Amino acid sequence: GINFGDVENGDSATSQSPHFKFKFKPSAVDQQYANFTIHWSTGKFEGYLQFSLKVNAPRLVIDELIMTDNGDGDGAPDPGEEIVLNIRLKNIGQLQSVSPLGTLVCTTTDVNILNSDASFTDIPAGDVGDTSAPLFRFNSSVTIPDPTKGEFTLSVADTSGYTAEIDFEINISTVLYRR
Repeated sequence: GINFGDVENGDSATSQSPHFKFKFKPSAVDQQYANFTIHWSTGKFEGYLQFSLKVNAPRLVIDELIMTDNGDGDGAPDPGEEIVLNIRLKNIGQLQSVSPLGTLVCTTTDVNILNSDASFTDIPAGDVGDTSAPLFRFNSSVTIPDPTKGEFTLSVADTSGYTAEIDFEINISTVLYRR
């Protein structure tokens, strides 16, 4: 157990070494509270002390999708085009995301992921980070229905253990107003 030494009535004390030590799981959600209860005893008396701490963690969301196509050059996917995709992430959490890595998947028929893995720059709290080269790449079949909503998931993990699954859609169409 942890020892506080003798504490006189009305006084306070700091724990003696070794102190309490804890680590939040990587799945802890930014800005939520972790609740703690300490059971203490003196031999004659005992009681409980309860307190809460606010979790600081990264929280990544998509800020912008930046696309380059190899077809008509309009920066939007048409059926049959190959797209180079830079995903700009924003960290709306309270802690930096260090060395995040991403894996891109698509569940839409006739959309093929050509480069599914990419890394991101470190993303400080409140800031954005871009995909580092090589960027994500995908294409669609020339026979894909026009328009089609490509349904993608970006799985992200960083060196602190933070993970996220971010779902998003990209419209695949030859008509600009449908995008």
